Amino acid sequence: MNIQERLKQLTAKEKAQIKAVEVRELDEEDAGHFVAFVDEGEETYDVQIHLDDQQIKQLTCDCGTTSGLCIHQGAVLLQITQKGLKVAPTQLVKKSRAKAKQTVSTVLVQEQSKEVLAQWLVEVFKKNKTLEQQFIVTFSQEKVDYTVEYVEEIMQQTFKAVAGRRKTLEGVKIKKILDTLAIAFEPVNDFITVNIDKPIAYELFSKIMLDIQAFDRRISHHSKKFTDFYQSYSTWFALTLNNTQNQSVWQEQVKQLMHRVFIENSNTRTVDTVLLKHIYDHVNLEQQKDFAFALQPSVLQTTHTRYDFKMDFVSFIRDVALTHDFYEEVYPFFAIKD
Repeated sequence: MNIQERLKQLTAKEKAQIKAVEVRELDEEDAGHFVAFVDEGEETYDVQIHLDDQQIKQLTCDCGTTSGLCIHQGAVLLQITQKGLKVAPTQLVKKSRAKAKQTVSTVLVQEQSKEVLAQWLVEVFKKNKTLEQQFIVTFSQEKVDYTVEYVEEIMQQTFKAVAGRRKTLEGVKIKKILDTLAIAFEPVNDFITVNIDKPIAYELFSKIMLDIQAFDRRISHHSKKFTDFYQSYSTWFALTLNNTQNQSVWQEQVKQLMHRVFIENSNTRTVDTVLLKHIYDHVNLEQQKDFAFALQPSVLQTTHTRYDFKMDFVSFIRDVALTHDFYEEVYPFFAIKD
């Protein structure tokens, strides 16, 4: 496709966006190889275009756009047509290109000494405990093996840094807590993945879930972010467990979960019921059969009734029993009280 054909495909919106950006230092470094910087607000993008006469051979831009023509490439193509493909010989000589446009803050940071920046950060941390906690979990290199005690410490520090002793939190504060913990949990999650066949994996997962639930109950708020976290983190752990190559390990972990839910009076029951649902929802047909095979005796042996569980979990058990044809055997569990 040639340049004119490509430019004709631009929408009115794209044309307006192109007018808002600035093309700098458009050069033809080699025959048909054009390079330029394109400024969009505070950001600068490096665009390279390869042409064969009027035909477009290749377009690249470091803005990250992967579909179609981005506005930065469009702006450079427009400049090329306005200037013409023929560039004066003096312009064909390669020359050093100016650095990409930098923000004022970036320039100021680069101008300061390490000592000045360190002292400034210390003062900022005194006023912004959330930022301090994010700094700690981002740059700390102390931990290699993760323990329940370590996870407990990180979580309590984060709760204290963001919420203090407040009993009511707005959504933006809850987002700060979860964003800070997400940074801290990255290496922990990697550790869990590697050790998914060991008890420590579940211990860390359940500790994270239980501590956030406890904090959730302690404060008053109207946000759904904690609920979203429970679902997404439980789904992640279920997928990680389901992907284990050792199916005997998977079966044993599922049995242990069911034992805690139906036989023990475990404090992890709320966590385990959600996890069991997510495990079943993300397994193959063979694993579903193994899951059902373990569920039937667990329901038969339990001293609990449907009234000891949330209704969505009771419905889940019913659906599995109906699908795998053992509903009649476990019917007493679903019996309605007179």
